[in-house]
Amino acid sequence: MSQPRDTVNYVLRDGNKIVYQGITNDYDRRIAEHKKDGKEFTSTSCSVKRTRNSALQHEANDLERYQRNQGKLPKYNDML
Repeated sequence: MSQPRDTVNYVLRDGNKIVYQGITNDYDRRIAEHKKDGKEFTSTSCSVKRTRNSALQHEANDLERYQRNQGKLPKYNDML
């Protein structure tokens, strides 16, 4: 049985700067949680729906690439 495609990768930005990258199966709820938690961001974007495993792999690759290029993780990923 194949896995459902119910998970998206998403990015929070403050201006042009990425401040968080994550995955969720409920995009609107997760963005609301970030706002409630006081995370500062000006825009969001998300990918097409993927399987959870695929989304986790994309997230790991994206964070690795960000860290390689920027020398650190995005602001709010670095707090984890």
